[in-house]
Amino acid sequence: MTDKSKATGKLKAELQNDGTKQAMSVDSSSDSDLETVRDILFGAQVRNAEKQRDALAKQFTAMIADLSKNTDDQFESLKNDIQKIRQEQDENSEQSARKLNEKIDALDLSLASLDKATSSAEADLADQIDTSVTTLNAQMESWKEELFSQLDQVQQHLTHDKTDRGALADMFSLMSEQLMKDSVPKK
Repeated sequence: MTDKSKATGKLKAELQNDGTKQAMSVDSSSDSDLETVRDILFGAQVRNAEKQRDALAKQFTAMIADLSKNTDDQFESLKNDIQKIRQEQDENSEQSARKLNEKIDALDLSLASLDKATSSAEADLADQIDTSVTTLNAQMESWKEELFSQLDQVQQHLTHDKTDRGALADMFSLMSEQLMKDSVPKK
């Protein structure tokens, strides 16, 4: 049983147990009840979106760490190669020294190219993280505003019209189904 269906069942039970009330009055207790209903209906969705955002952030952080480790390993390997080449240079003749210098220059160019590519990849990854986080935050805010708007409409409707428990239960059920449809991320 999902959190939403548990919450809906709990709300139905609370409404059925309170058979003496015919209409809901708008006062400080109804505001707290509205907040409770909002938390029951939307709390799981908000927490789910936050979990998705956190999971993406962790995934991107892990990817950056892996990329950084691979880059560090490659830099270390290149540094070791350069040191070996320089040691050989000291031992060899003038002609060997020229050849080794050419190899060192080529390795330095390769290292510079690798450094440039790594910096570019890290910047792209950071941009993707920022874009994903911004998109998720915007989507979450949009859902939140839409759902609060629907709740406000329902509250206004309930304060102006007396509604029986069956109609109220049907309305919450329809809202729950709509929330479930909307909460499925589109790819």
